[in-house]
Amino acid sequence: MKRFGFVALLATVVIVAFMVTGCRAELPTISNPQNEPFEQQVLELTNSERVAHGLAPLQWHNRVATAARSHSADMAINKVFSHTGSDNSSVRDRLNRHKVENLRTWGENIAAGQRTPETVVQAWMDSPGHRANILNASYTHIGIGVYELEKSQYQIYWTQKFAAFHGD
Repeated sequence: MKRFGFVALLATVVIVAFMVTGCRAELPTISNPQNEPFEQQVLELTNSERVAHGLAPLQWHNRVATAARSHSADMAINKVFSHTGSDNSSVRDRLNRHKVENLRTWGENIAAGQRTPETVVQAWMDSPGHRANILNASYTHIGIGVYELEKSQYQIYWTQKFAAFHGD
């Protein structure tokens, strides 16, 4: 009888957890060491563009990068190419989810299909809205996420998340 009570309690906890999360499994925090050189190159190219336009370089922020990596993975895995996540999350929602706190302002660039850091940064610089994010003097920090999934529509997904914090 005691064992049945424990199993029933455990089942109730699992059901409540599914109800609270909307029956959706959370994506794991994505860290793909093989893509870190691409992320570093995108950071360097982005900062080169900023410096060439008289702006300060952006500082890397680990939690912002985790949010960017998770969004790139979400787009690849769930076949969504959007600033809205597969769970209808906004850019701010995803930053909150990864405990990015004290935000003053934020932004996001996404891309898919470009095979190199050079081509993705050039594509962003050729697009007025993406260029505006890269050259936004208000931003002080950045996180970049690259996710490759061969059997997905575009094979490679890129996310830049920009942030500035109160007190910057």
